[in-house]
Amino acid sequence: MRLFHNASLRQLFVLVPLIVGIPVMLPYRAPAAVLDQSFVAPGDVFEAILGGQYIGQTYTAGVTGRLVGVNLDISFCIFPGCIPITDTRFPMQISIYDTANGRPTTTLGSATLPAGQEAPLSLLITFSQAITEVAGEQHAIVVNFPGSTLGPCCPFPNNGIWNGSGVNPYPGGTFVVSVDGGVSWLTDSRFDLHFQTYVEPIPEPDTLLLVGTALLGILGAVWRRKGLTRFAM
Repeated sequence: MRLFHNASLRQLFVLVPLIVGIPVMLPYRAPAAVLDQSFVAPGDVFEAILGGQYIGQTYTAGVTGRLVGVNLDISFCIFPGCIPITDTRFPMQISIYDTANGRPTTTLGSATLPAGQEAPLSLLITFSQAITEVAGEQHAIVVNFPGSTLGPCCPFPNNGIWNGSGVNPYPGGTFVVSVDGGVSWLTDSRFDLHFQTYVEPIPEPDTLLLVGTALLGILGAVWRRKGLTRFAM
């Protein structure tokens, strides 16, 4: 009987950390990223990002998880006779903001593209910071060109063109702009800018509890079967 008791204790020390650890480890088994929000309607609006301006698009997350990256639709004016003239001497900074009342507030993460690099829809822009998306909550994608200032009129030189649309506007957010370095913001609900967001979903707590309970039951049954077999011997 003493041998059975010691063996049972050893099994208990192995099983308890395993049972407790499995639900903790499950959220870190990252599932594949999914396309969450997308607004890529036919382009009929072209928003010039002027020097010193912060241009953005708010959106409402549909999936809870970690933001993997975003696609934008920002190009440079390269065809002859383009007005306004594009200045590509400055790096492009892409930031994700928290929002309040539909306006950007706190920066959650940023990425920077080198000067002269466009941001087409085919380019996935990723962030080194861990940015959490919660279904139903709103964030903003904001672009500026650090170091750039407004040039002489007219026309005003711009750093890039962010394509968008006023046809069937995106329902989960709207266009935002700041002309004072992101201190105050204006919104314009007449159109939206092209963007896509990609998220790694996080399993819901109820799902983790169900999986953990099922594993506990399986391991418990195995433990009891081994214990009874050893006791019979």
